Amino acid sequence: MRSWERNTNIYKISSIVLLLTTLALAAYVFLPREVSQIVQEIALPELSTSGFSKVEKVETEITQDLGSITLRAGCYDLTATVEPEQAASIQRGIEKTYIPRPNAHDIAANVFDTLKIEVLMVKITELREKSFYSKLILRQGNTVLNLDARPSDAIAIALRTNSTIYVNTTLLKEDGEKIC
Repeated sequence: MRSWERNTNIYKISSIVLLLTTLALAAYVFLPREVSQIVQEIALPELSTSGFSKVEKVETEITQDLGSITLRAGCYDLTATVEPEQAASIQRGIEKTYIPRPNAHDIAANVFDTLKIEVLMVKITELREKSFYSKLILRQGNTVLNLDARPSDAIAIALRTNSTIYVNTTLLKEDGEKIC
């Protein structure tokens, strides 16, 4: 290959690399949320919210010996039975009121805040043998943790840390109640 042909090929490759870099930068500048979502889904799948619906409202109901939590996402309500104490703790998280002696959810939120641990999100993932399962996604610096957690605990902590709660969309549609 002649030197001018080799130089032409180098210029072509350099031009293509420069073009791709420019396009990636333009996408990042003009579409930061979309690019960030794609990067998260590829690099950290636990941060992906694909297949999940954002919970818009959390409600509780408490009777003497039974509590319940209802999560509303879109046109669906998903309700689960919990201990009355769990429902009361979630209600305090909704109302942003706290008791003089902190419970485990208050302590966890305080520890996370003190140690600069961010609650990125809570994901209600599945229903197995009449029990709901969830993930509590945390970040400290560059470290992301994907922890199994009881949904009631994860929701109570999310409410105290102003974190987003997501529910598996298939679970929501199959086991939730259509309200609109």
